[in-house]
Amino acid sequence: MLGTLRSDGATAPPQPTLADLRELFHEVRAAGQKVVVADTVEQRDLLPTQTGRNAYRVVQEALTNARKHAPGSSVVVELDGRPGDALRIRVTNPTPYGASAGPGGRLGLVGLGERVRMAGGTMAHARHDGRFVLDVQLPWKA
Repeated sequence: MLGTLRSDGATAPPQPTLADLRELFHEVRAAGQKVVVADTVEQRDLLPTQTGRNAYRVVQEALTNARKHAPGSSVVVELDGRPGDALRIRVTNPTPYGASAGPGGRLGLVGLGERVRMAGGTMAHARHDGRFVLDVQLPWKA
């Protein structure tokens, strides 16, 4: 809203969506992050724009957290879903032994959880078998 009030009439660039993830993956790989992607999303052209925006932000935050808390490790991003069901996002990365959240840690996850809940979705995160696992489901109406 502040951007609109302060703008000089120029239109803001469109917000990234699920369709822009390929570019995000390219950028993070170019910066040295290892990312493995498994994408089995069906009929992605029917995904509502806002759901695609939320999905992009989920993946972006997960990659940022992995780079911050497990630098140099391989991140696995799994995307799955279809209309009438849900869009599922699962991101995993190794958790270095003894790693802690550090100052301000987990604030990104708190904000991400709020975003997901406001979209009507669910989010869970935990350490499991030496990996940090983020699971998100966003509703996808038929």
